[in-house]
Amino acid sequence: MRRVLVVIVAATIAIGLACSTPYATEGPSTSSSGGDASSTSSSASSSGSVPAPVRYDALFATLCAYNFRCNADSLSFYADEAACVRFQMELQAGRETLPGIAQLTQPQIDACHARLDALLTCDGFPSYPECTFPGTLATGASCHNLLQCASGACARTTTRDECGKCVPAVARDGACDNETRLCEPQLSCIDDKCKDRIGAGMPCADDPLSCDVGLRCVTGTCAPGLPKGGDCPGIFECASPLACNLSTKKCVERQRRNVGDDCDTLAQDVCVHSKCVAKKCVPYKPEGQTCVAADGDCEFGLTCTNGKCAKPALPTCD
Repeated sequence: MRRVLVVIVAATIAIGLACSTPYATEGPSTSSSGGDASSTSSSASSSGSVPAPVRYDALFATLCAYNFRCNADSLSFYADEAACVRFQMELQAGRETLPGIAQLTQPQIDACHARLDALLTCDGFPSYPECTFPGTLATGASCHNLLQCASGACARTTTRDECGKCVPAVARDGACDNETRLCEPQLSCIDDKCKDRIGAGMPCADDPLSCDVGLRCVTGTCAPGLPKGGDCPGIFECASPLACNLSTKKCVERQRRNVGDDCDTLAQDVCVHSKCVAKKCVPYKPEGQTCVAADGDCEFGLTCTNGKCAKPALPTCD
């Protein structure tokens, strides 16, 4: 669940800023010693001969600040916003090794940054054209990431598959399933059809995460989220970053707990850079430590491979 929440917050930005895992490739340092992560990449110039350095650090800082402001679970994943930025820089370095990934220019990155910097609401994270960067791979090509495909759609047989095929994106009112039939970037798969996000006053019981920007699914209808102290029959009604205390059924501010503190998942406590296990905040395990895959022991960005926390290898999709 902890990884799914981040996907919900950020997957609708087509650049895919926070919906993947960094790979075991050469890239920027992610040590916790502070300092500027290697924040430049290279983009081919218009002549194609001289690489022009581009900087992502301001864009990633804005995204991480949004996540920390709007999604308290970010406190569980990262020690602080700087660690989040370092994670994103390493993630970007891994993405750029994939075939078909668009080589962005600084004006493109800056336009996306400006659009996200103006985002005030915490509810209904939108998909912006300024942050949609399709790749170059043609329909039928093997892919790992939707950013590789010119269509912006990499279809997999199941969501657990590492590799898929670039397919045409489905237009408005077309059939979709979020696995093999994927909507165009500005649309959402709602009731198995590609549609615009659900507006105020419209029913949302079947798709409670599909309300338009600034809205929540409140008792089955898209509306502004409930304020602190509001009665919440379920987990979708409270305005972010509030959450529904599942014991009191009230919208509350999530309480931060540190490693070793008592924690209550029903009360929506969030363990800082740790997880709540048997009512105690326990730290995640770093790279190289022994782990149990089913327990989600490893730090965010690592997987439990052969009983050890490790960065996953970059998949080869042929």
